[in-house]
Amino acid sequence: MVLTENAALLLYVADQAPESGLAPAAGSFARYQLVEWLSYLASEVHKRFSPLFTPGVTEQGREAAWAALAAPLGFLAARVDGERNLMGAPFTVADAYLFAILNWVGFAKLSLADWPSLQAYHARIGALPVVAEAMRREGLQ
Repeated sequence: MVLTENAALLLYVADQAPESGLAPAAGSFARYQLVEWLSYLASEVHKRFSPLFTPGVTEQGREAAWAALAAPLGFLAARVDGERNLMGAPFTVADAYLFAILNWVGFAKLSLADWPSLQAYHARIGALPVVAEAMRREGLQ
């Protein structure tokens, strides 16, 4: 069997170890809030990065793609400002997804300087020992 969509993959991974707390219990309202966050990240943030990595994209295209990310990044910055994670206290697969997306900013040679709360969030998540180890193993650190 094959899963191809990020939200499905992340929920599958979380459900393999329910004790990890990476996803709220199936059927709970918090679970549907997690699905809401995964959907938002996929549809409003992830997809808007694509032009930044498209071969042959013009500088005008890069600027337009980055401008299109301003509103969703602003929304996320407001959400994590004063919060530890997207859903409050627990680290969930939504945080793992957002962390990965925020890493793309550096790969695209852009900056989160306009969103200090996103910078702080990215640093907090990146400092988690399990995240730092995963980044090291992937050669990303």
